[in-house]
Amino acid sequence: MNKFVDLEDDELSDVATKTLKPQASAPSATRAGTGAEVAGHDSDADVEFGTEKYMKSNDFLPIKPEKGQVIRFAFVPGMKLKHAKVHFFDGIGSVRCLSDDGGKAICCEKADKATAAKDKFIGLVFVYTTADKATGKLGPDVAPEIAVKPIRLSRANYSEISQLPDEDSNVYGIDIKMRHDESRAFGYKFTPLSRAPRWKQVEKQALVLAGPYTDGVLLDKLLGKKLTKVELTQKLSGKSAVEADLSDMDDLD
Repeated sequence: MNKFVDLEDDELSDVATKTLKPQASAPSATRAGTGAEVAGHDSDADVEFGTEKYMKSNDFLPIKPEKGQVIRFAFVPGMKLKHAKVHFFDGIGSVRCLSDDGGKAICCEKADKATAAKDKFIGLVFVYTTADKATGKLGPDVAPEIAVKPIRLSRANYSEISQLPDEDSNVYGIDIKMRHDESRAFGYKFTPLSRAPRWKQVEKQALVLAGPYTDGVLLDKLLGKKLTKVELTQKLSGKSAVEADLSDMDDLD
């Protein structure tokens, strides 16, 4: 692991002894589920309009900084990344690769260099909505406001973030700054921002906000569509579902 070297953006020297009053983010940016919802005690048989459990996906989209701006975030502790090999086909979107070690599935047979399966990762993060958009800094007297969001990573992103902490820490123990990579036409750059995540100043509130998402269901959905061989054959070939199903019968011989 890399050592932290002169973190000029690490503003925590005066923060540790301060007790800050937690602040809540705007409702559209956070999910403030009740204790019953977080614990999974709400009944699926009796549902009222406005229930967070069934509305939470509306704005649950991967974070993307605007050009010239940064996003400060920290990974939610205890939440492993979701991973899959994913193709992107025009007109279909992102779909999970069906190939395995035993051979190529139709998705790989139809893919070219641009649509070949790539490693994709989805994680759950605390986003600091009150951090400076140009620097990612939070003043020592500013209580962090937290939103819970997903983050989508490429294999290169995954590798870069894995190397950010020093040997005495891990990726869950730091704040990270995300920005556009100016050396490329597209893509993101990640740098460590603080040796101690600021969300711990509002830890109880932050963990409650993360609660509705810790089952990983929405994270998994964001990786790409899960299609059966028949469904994927239909979409890639333009056949009807019946035709695709009949053509697949050859595999049963």
